[in-house]
Amino acid sequence: MRRALLSLALMTGMLGFTTMGVEAQQKKDTPKTEKKEEKAGGIEIYKGKNGFRYRIIDAEGKTVAMPLANKAWETKEEVLKALDELKATLNKAKPVDAKD
Repeated sequence: MRRALLSLALMTGMLGFTTMGVEAQQKKDTPKTEKKEEKAGGIEIYKGKNGFRYRIIDAEGKTVAMPLANKAWETKEEVLKALDELKATLNKAKPVDAKD
């Protein structure tokens, strides 16, 4: 009887180890459906010397665009309106070659 119980325990242990390997292999072969969250840039509005301004930044925080140095608005709302106009223009615009 003791031998039968030891054999049964040994077989159960071996079965446990073999199924653990199968589960690990299944996890390895299963494609990941989760997407890494991509960083996005943004638009910063700030108060400059002459009034409110904005700058467009990339995902790393580097400035990629901003209005000319002499351009500023008196209120934050005016900056938001200017940005809406800029977005509308960019949505409609098509790139063209500059004339020299």
